[in-house]
Amino acid sequence: MNKDKTFLQIPDYILGNKELDGDNKILLSKIIELHKRGGTCFASNNTFGNLIGMSRTSVSKRITKLKELGYITTKDVWDGNVQKGRIITPTYKKGSSQKKQGIVPEVKGGSSQSSKGVVPEVGTNIQSLTYKETYKHTGQNGISMAQYFKNK
Repeated sequence: MNKDKTFLQIPDYILGNKELDGDNKILLSKIIELHKRGGTCFASNNTFGNLIGMSRTSVSKRITKLKELGYITTKDVWDGNVQKGRIITPTYKKGSSQKKQGIVPEVKGGSSQSSKGVVPEVGTNIQSLTYKETYKHTGQNGISMAQYFKNK
């Protein structure tokens, strides 16, 4: 691959994401690009580090952070007792509205005792919920669902 003629596109929904810093936006965009290009992303921390200009340790910490935030999942690949690598997968499904609107962090578990009502279904675009629907889920009046989660 001729590195002088390659570039990385950062989708608007990632670029405008306030939860991620610049390096995580670049790393997540690269994961998505590799996933789209080959159907699987199995790049090592060293590979990402060389492509993006980060240390292997920095890449490892950022992969962990993206997993904790629910933007990616990883699966280690083993051959007997020897780890051969890992597969990194963005948390959206092909053809879903999540892919069109942006990556929605994976929801783990159900509603917590601190939340009132029912948590919106997985895949619900919380940006589009009306104030009435937000109240149904949060018990708070006059705020958007995004504001509710930002204040949590």
